[in-house]
Amino acid sequence: MSDFHSYAHNHLAYLKKHGQTVTYKKGQLLVRREEDSPWIFFIESGYVKMMFTDDVGNERVLGFGIPGMTIAQSGSFYSLPHVELEYEAHTDCTVWRMPRTEFIAAMKSSPEMFQEWHQRVLQNHNLLVERILYVGEKQPRRRVIGWLLGMGRYYSICQPDGSYLVEIPMNQDIIASFTHLRRETISKIISELKSRNLIVIENRLICIPNIEALRNEL
Repeated sequence: MSDFHSYAHNHLAYLKKHGQTVTYKKGQLLVRREEDSPWIFFIESGYVKMMFTDDVGNERVLGFGIPGMTIAQSGSFYSLPHVELEYEAHTDCTVWRMPRTEFIAAMKSSPEMFQEWHQRVLQNHNLLVERILYVGEKQPRRRVIGWLLGMGRYYSICQPDGSYLVEIPMNQDIIASFTHLRRETISKIISELKSRNLIVIENRLICIPNIEALRNEL
């Protein structure tokens, strides 16, 4: 998994003992935005896309659940107003799940489980702050570069040669959804960055050969 996200080993051990394993095919929904989901999920393999719908009806990707991560429907732990998210299997994925009420009760009695959840919340906070910053960029090229740097920070694996490989398969539609830009704009910017070897894309996987060179473009 990525170097940034911690692996919730205690969550996995508990759900393997008390939960159930479920396999979702690519495109299947784990959580529907209009329904109250009773589950908490630990992702053992595959990737889960987390999405919301903006004020004009556009679907926007907020982030991804990756192996080793525990996720739950937005608002599961509080009753304040919140954005309704939908969780979709981005690839075939296998999860462990259990009712969130039971998981919350378990966390109250296990400091180790609570610490893993707390760490996840902090990581998610940092990711969302960075998302706010790059989406706020008015210049499209800077916005896309900011997004790439964010992917390099949160969803990539550092390779032996110092490059960063984003572990989640991407296409231009997803990048457009992340950055709130048109697909045609994304295509132009990505082509230019590829031509200068600032990024390499193979089999829908993005590699950043030199993260500092890309950062200098800002």
